[in-house]
Amino acid sequence: MENRNILKKDERIDQLYSQDVRIIQNPHYFAFSECTGLTEIVIPDSVIKMSDNVFNRCTNLETVTLSKNLTYIKDQTFQFCSNLKNVVIHENIDTICYGAFQNCSSLTEVTIPENVTKIERVAFQGCTNLTSVIIPASVNDIGKNAFNKCADLTIRCYEGTAAEQYAKDNNLKYELIKDSQLEGKVYYQKKLDNSA
Repeated sequence: MENRNILKKDERIDQLYSQDVRIIQNPHYFAFSECTGLTEIVIPDSVIKMSDNVFNRCTNLETVTLSKNLTYIKDQTFQFCSNLKNVVIHENIDTICYGAFQNCSSLTEVTIPENVTKIERVAFQGCTNLTSVIIPASVNDIGKNAFNKCADLTIRCYEGTAAEQYAKDNNLKYELIKDSQLEGKVYYQKKLDNSA
């Protein structure tokens, strides 16, 4: 019989560190889901793959450092981690998958690394306190509702990029990055439409 939840709902675990882990994936789907005592995770560089939903609903989780050898943040990995405040995303990540940080309502700022090319649907939907996300020019695909229900969000991006177009298409505030510095004005789509 498949063991889907190896530590699910274990309230005793509060930190997760292991240098011996290589793969957190099936049959460990939802492996640490609902570990409400978990407050900090350091995923070692030995980890090369993770399944969907691994840390879903770890509601007291505050800090995450991801492995430098992961290339995806899988579907709904941190969904409903409502106290998550700090995430270190390393430069080898290529894709932030469906709902990866959905409803992480304590996140306030996110910097997407330079090598990310895709942010999938609802990846950050419902991050209600998210005020700033820096999206590099490498991102060429942003899925539907990726930043839905992030009312105070300003997207910081480069001119002529998918991020700028996403902000315009979704009437989100955005600020253009120039010369690798955060400078320039904050734009609103309605204002741009009126000046055309």
